[in-house]
Amino acid sequence: MDRKMKYDYYDGSFKATAVELSALPNVQAKDVAKVLDIHPIMLYRWKKEFHEGIIMKKLGKSVLDTKLA
Repeated sequence: MDRKMKYDYYDGSFKATAVELSALPNVQAKDVAKVLDIHPIMLYRWKKEFHEGIIMKKLGKSVLDTKLA
């Protein structure tokens, strides 16, 4: 098995939005991860980092519309 040479980079805003989507009622984290094409473990790590304040969403860039989600 070859080792991946280039890794995907996700900015803080993307990570924060993914965490917010997974926190919506009746939404499972594994489903959010599948839709975003990321591993569920990555999303769980982002949730932990978000709650610790490591990941922060840039204000004014985008607002999560729960009705749209």
